[in-house]
Amino acid sequence: MSERRLVMAFDCDDVLVPTAKDFIDGYNATYNTNVKFEHFYEPATVETWGTDDDELVRAQVDEYMRSNPYKQAPPYPEAVLAIQSFAKRHELHLVTGRSHEREPETLEMLDRYFPGYFNTVVHTNHFVLLDSDLQRRSKGEVCTDLGADVLIDDHIVHGQSAIEAGIQDVIIFGDYPWNATRSLLKGMRRARDWKSTLAEVNDIAGR
Repeated sequence: MSERRLVMAFDCDDVLVPTAKDFIDGYNATYNTNVKFEHFYEPATVETWGTDDDELVRAQVDEYMRSNPYKQAPPYPEAVLAIQSFAKRHELHLVTGRSHEREPETLEMLDRYFPGYFNTVVHTNHFVLLDSDLQRRSKGEVCTDLGADVLIDDHIVHGQSAIEAGIQDVIIFGDYPWNATRSLLKGMRRARDWKSTLAEVNDIAGR
């Protein structure tokens, strides 16, 4: 059976790069907080982020994202090998929720670990301050513009936007609190690690 060439869209944080745990550890140390890993994507409340001042939390998150430890986080070694393999057979695009202000460090990381593997890099501005003038785009919209066949993302919200935009296949990556408790829409499938991600992509390409 011949394998079709896929147009593939990949998330960055917690798919290519293990961001959340190191971010939470560093954020807690910097701001003397006790934010738990499972609350990473939850709104600011006293129980989750130690305060219900959402703007304060967003400002601190933005400030910490500018720090060197965050910018220098290396990718999963398995992700590097998988992307190298995919790039030989498929067309790859990076679609990240990071803001355009984070573009320099994103491109620096890609140049260091994934040189030349991604045709385009799109920052959707999902994580920006409320008063930011940066335009937010859904990953579903971006995937449609790219003509993507499949999105690989760790968050159900982005997977849902892709399915609703008409993307037929979404791989929900990893075993995270923010993707473990909700049922999957038709067209979504789970891949707990990069080995299972390779198997799922091969299955999609072989249809």
